[in-house]
This record gives sequence, structure tokens and C-alpha cells, in this order.
Amino acid sequence: MSSSSDKKPKMRQIDLKAAEQRIIIHPAGDLILRPYKKNNEFSFEGAGVGKNIIQGKIFAELKVKKSVLIEHSTTFKMMLTGGFKEANQSVVDLESEYLVGLEIWLRFLHGTMNEGRGKIRTADLFDVIEASHFYFFKLELLNDWFKSCFTYFMKNTKPEDIYELGMLVYPCRQFDYAEGFMAVTKKLVFETAGHISIWNPHPHIRHLQIAPRIVGGVNGARVNLTHKLHDGLYIHLRFLVAGCKCRKEGLFAYEQALHATKAWPLMTKTYGKGQLSVQSAIDLLEDFKYHPPVENCKLCSSNFKDVVHLATETVLKDFQGLCLDCIKKPERKDVTQIHWDLGCRTRHKRSTWWYSWLSSDQPVDTHEQARDERRVNSRYVTPKAALVKVDTEKQS
Repeated sequence: MSSSSDKKPKMRQIDLKAAEQRIIIHPAGDLILRPYKKNNEFSFEGAGVGKNIIQGKIFAELKVKKSVLIEHSTTFKMMLTGGFKEANQSVVDLESEYLVGLEIWLRFLHGTMNEGRGKIRTADLFDVIEASHFYFFKLELLNDWFKSCFTYFMKNTKPEDIYELGMLVYPCRQFDYAEGFMAVTKKLVFETAGHISIWNPHPHIRHLQIAPRIVGGVNGARVNLTHKLHDGLYIHLRFLVAGCKCRKEGLFAYEQALHATKAWPLMTKTYGKGQLSVQSAIDLLEDFKYHPPVENCKLCSSNFKDVVHLATETVLKDFQGLCLDCIKKPERKDVTQIHWDLGCRTRHKRSTWWYSWLSSDQPVDTHEQARDERRVNSRYVTPKAALVKVDTEKQS
């Protein structure tokens, strides 16, 4: 079994040889957008006066309403109402590599999401975010849509594809989805075998990356849980200080019972070749069966099933995932040790606060700052299209 870090998500790339797509975003549209990708092997006649030759290939024509673009995008507003040549054109060429994200945004803003593209992959979320950054669409308008996508991906991702959920961490941060951020980081910590990697699968938007310290936070939490599980199972000192004559046989029987679960020795099993995830080790320990060498010894005839159960339950309750609020506004909460989740949108305990605090060195970008200001001021209005539920499909 190979490490999760050896598995890289498949990368979606635009097929320049594919036939040009004609997409009707709105039947009453009065503007044609022509996204194209630069490529020296292709050229086309540009729109507007002069009809200059552009090196590249148009991969879609999108029929849209100009008024909708002007209302929801400062980029399009400047382009279509300012002193640019595009203001007087019925066809506009756009150099763009994120057709998926642009189409989703346009369908959402026009209220026609269910009439065309409704299925996306986890990797396409980066397209949506990049389109939001480039055209200055307000990302929070898609909050409900993103939550439905997130729920689908969390529910339908197969255990062997757990590494793909790493692609949800950055989108959760960008959409400021605290519950989702906590849920996906917890799942990664418990169910990833080996080093946890958080991916951006797109070659053309590599700048959309989660902060390195967050990657360190989830990996630190995983190692910590492994050690806590080991500490809970390692009761050898009880046998070493015992006065009974059967203590050697008792310790040997305990080691045998642990080894029979295939989760012991834990530190060997959770690292290196064929490594286990924390959750896999806990699941294997459910089959723990201790056979006492004697029947009348207080120690050696004990039911060590209780010891194993306590160790696994302690680990399962220890870490709830990383807290987005603790990361965004790091505060010392280890002085009072009372309210580890004080001021947070999600409930959590000490370990979550600690590893979130360690992950907190992440500068806020311009788009994120503007989004938070809009949320505080509550000045944006979510269009009716935001209530449209979108079907999703897992990346293939």
C-alpha cells in the first residue's frame, strides 16, 4: 500500500483540438463572450473594429446578458461601460483558461444553473474561485451552492481516494466555510495513511494554495493522535512493577493480543511501507482479544479490552479538525484553559485550538479581506439563483 502522498489527483486541461462549444447561458442574451487560450498553433480573427489576428483558439461562445455582467462584476462593468473598445461590441474576446468556473458563474448569475452545466468535479472548484478573483464576482454568493457540492464530495469520495479531499481545504478557506473546513481536516487527519498533502490540481492557477502552516497543522495533529493512541495502549509498566510470578506471561499475552489485531507495534504500522491511518488502526483494534495466562491474578487475568477501548475512545474524541476562526484570529487560550472555542463558529476542544493556532500564520489576501468586510456589513444581496441546487459528480 503506497503513501497518500504518492497519489496525485488527475489534472483537468483544456483540449485545444476539441470542437468550439456554443453555450446559451440565457436565450435573451445580447452579448457573446469568446474565451480563448493562447496557442501558437492556432489563430482566429478577433472581434470588433480592425478584426486583428489573435494567436490562440476559441474554445467556447457564451451568450449572456450584458446587464447581468455589469451588475455583478467590476471587471466587466469597467470593460463594457468604460472607454474600452469592448463597450460598443456585441462580441467580446476573453483570454481565459478557466471556462468551467466562468460558465458556472454565468449560469448562476443568470439563474439558469440547471439548464446546462450542473455537474462539476472537486478540481473545478479552483476554476470557480479563480474566475471570482479575476472578474471580481462576490464569492459569498455561491455559499449555498458550494456547501451542497462539499456535502456531495465528502459523502461520495471512496476511502482509497481520501487524498482527493485535500482539494477541498483551500475552497473551504476561500468560501469561509468553517464547518466544512473542520470536517474535511478531521477526516484527512484520521483517514490518511502517511503524510497528508493538500493539492491544487491545476497547472495554470498554481498560486491558489493553502498556507504551508496549515499543511503542517494537519500532519502534526495526525502524529499527535498516533502517539496518544500508543500511550494509551502501552501499559507495560504495570507488568514491570507487578509482584506476581505470572507477569512475564501476562505481558507476553497482552503483546500477542495486540499483535494479532495487525495494528501493533503501532509506530511501525503507521509509518513506512503498508502504513495505516489512525482510523484504520482504531478499527483493527476492535478485534483485540486477550487470553489471560492465569485465572486468579488481579493483573494478568484483567480484561484489557477496557484499556484498548479507553485508548481508542480518547483519541476519537481528542481532535475535531482545524478551526478556521482560530486560524484567522489566533488568540492565547491556554491561560484560562476553559473556553477553547470561545468566539468560534464551531465547537471544539484543546487539540483543535492548539493545531489551529500553530497553523495561523496565513496572510489574508485582498479578495478574502473584501469578502469578510461584506459579511460584516451585510451589504450584499444573494440572488434567487443562489437557491438552485446543483448536481455534482466526483472527479474522474
